[in-house]
Amino acid sequence: MSKTIGELTAASVPVPDDSLLEVEVSGVSKQMSIADLLSITGTVEQGSNSNGIWVRFSSGLQICYMRTAVSATIDDAWGGTYISDLITGITYPKAFSALPSVSIFSVHENADVASWTVGGVSGSITATSGFYLGRGTSRTAETYYVSSIAIGEWA
Repeated sequence: MSKTIGELTAASVPVPDDSLLEVEVSGVSKQMSIADLLSITGTVEQGSNSNGIWVRFSSGLQICYMRTAVSATIDDAWGGTYISDLITGITYPKAFSALPSVSIFSVHENADVASWTVGGVSGSITATSGFYLGRGTSRTAETYYVSSIAIGEWA
């Protein structure tokens, strides 16, 4: 299912507009909001597949958004908190030409259960790094929704 740039708005990507992401394209690094990124003109291609959605811009910038359900047990003691076993990285809907900047975050299916992601092993141009889910208390197998945004070069 393809989306037009008009359909890919900050409102359709469930991340607060004021969230700043570090973006690096062609050696230039700056912070941009989701709304700023989606207002860039010069769209070359956009669409979606079973892995998520993507937008490619004529500047060489690519943005991918992925959301997946993960069943995890969070019971390995880590300092004063608990983490899950390593979870396999999430495949991008379109590959990048160089390692992108990635943000991974989690939400439990029950809003009163707080969780977070902890970085893991290195990612690639086709998938995020592996990662861990963390909590303040241990928890048996439950469903967490893991979202990630990757921003980088496609050309």
